[in-house]
Amino acid sequence: MILRIPDYYKEFHCIASKCKHCCCFSWEIDVDDQTYAYYRKVDGEFGERLRKGIRKEKRTFFRMYHGRCPFLTTDHLCEVYQTLGEEAMCEVCTEFPRFENDYGNVEEKILTLSCEEVGRILFTKKTKIEFIKVEQPEDEIAATAEENSTYQDQDGEMEAARDYCIDLLQNRKYSLTKRVSHFLSFCKEVQDYIDQNNTKKIEKIIQKDSIPSDQSKEIDITRVHKLFQKRMDLFAEMEVMDEEWEEECNNVMRAFHSDSHRGLYEQTATEFAKTYKDREYEYEHLMVYFVYRYLIKAVFDGRFLDRAKFCVICYLTIREMDRMRFLINGSVYTLEDRIETARIFSKEVEHSRMSLEYLSKKIKTEDVFGTDALMEQLAI
Repeated sequence: MILRIPDYYKEFHCIASKCKHCCCFSWEIDVDDQTYAYYRKVDGEFGERLRKGIRKEKRTFFRMYHGRCPFLTTDHLCEVYQTLGEEAMCEVCTEFPRFENDYGNVEEKILTLSCEEVGRILFTKKTKIEFIKVEQPEDEIAATAEENSTYQDQDGEMEAARDYCIDLLQNRKYSLTKRVSHFLSFCKEVQDYIDQNNTKKIEKIIQKDSIPSDQSKEIDITRVHKLFQKRMDLFAEMEVMDEEWEEECNNVMRAFHSDSHRGLYEQTATEFAKTYKDREYEYEHLMVYFVYRYLIKAVFDGRFLDRAKFCVICYLTIREMDRMRFLINGSVYTLEDRIETARIFSKEVEHSRMSLEYLSKKIKTEDVFGTDALMEQLAI
């Protein structure tokens, strides 16, 4: 069994009461079956409170009071932890913000950007992200590895393509725009071979691939702005899970959506790019985060290009949120802004099955999410 983690993974430690956006409010907190069985046996007054604080429907979860877990204290600490110890906490509470992907004989772990402390760790890192691979003893092989063994023949090719994409995105000899644009081109070529059921040729694509030399193209700002409008319209149609996201989207729409704001959209994009140039590694980290987390899922459905598009759509939309903040804050964009926009987006999109399914369908059907259209949107 192979375990793979990003090099910053073990730096994470929950900051508990210091966290401004505690994961114990404005989230539904699932109670896993094993923990629920334990809670049913806890004696005394606290045991009674535990059972009263749980709703048992198709799933089991804590009843929220004014958007807060009933066991979150006023100083943002966990009463279950304080009273019964860490071993009594729900699986989701002990694991968050850690997530994992299992395929073949590989387990990959990552930290989600919906946690502000993860954002701080990632975006204060100026060096390229490296991934640590550890060989696990055979007796630690997860059951999921056996379940996924039928995918192992193509796992290697998909993994190699994903890893090459990460290397490509971290090639700082080129502008990030050029890297992300070529990333889409490369993924399109990979998808062609997947569709032909010829994944063994992916290795040859990797060996021959290179980022082309600069060929400046004139940007059609009217078309790019129309594509931006369409993309934001589609995001506005998603079911709102969180008020912060709704406010952020509304601010982007008010700032840039109108045809009369096309000039302001272009001007803000240009000024923000100049100001942000020395922090471009933050966007690089953002793309690597999405690619590492989502691209490998193509081993299960073959949708390599669609997942690559999803990564780019996430990047583009967070970038619009950044530009909006830059405009509203008087040409100032802080590290706190960087952490916040990534957190708000991640919470709304990555943690909502409905949002993920909605975008998955739209990527298949909407022209604005076509490969060429996304490349145009990257240009400004």
